[in-house]
Amino acid sequence: MERLKKLFVISLIISIIVLVLVTVFTIGPDTLPILQRMEPVYFLAAVALHVGSYFIWGLRMKVMTKALGYRIGVKDATEIVIVNLFAASVTPSMAGGEAVR
Repeated sequence: MERLKKLFVISLIISIIVLVLVTVFTIGPDTLPILQRMEPVYFLAAVALHVGSYFIWGLRMKVMTKALGYRIGVKDATEIVIVNLFAASVTPSMAGGEAVR
């Protein structure tokens, strides 16, 4: 368990560093004023819709696995969806990974 926590912390640090670097190299002079004018309710709505799409995709996977004769919970199916999206994001697939798609 201690190893898992260490790997989790390392992955968070790498994610934060990459996020900062991408932001530094892609931000323009107009970006910050535009983001400051953005209504927080729209940002929260976008986050809620994004998380909701994971849940709906998990429901879809639950139904498909039930049709194959397996029983998994919505929580497990949603975890599978999120792990699948993470793997697609960090590995180069046929199209070059999630960033290229």
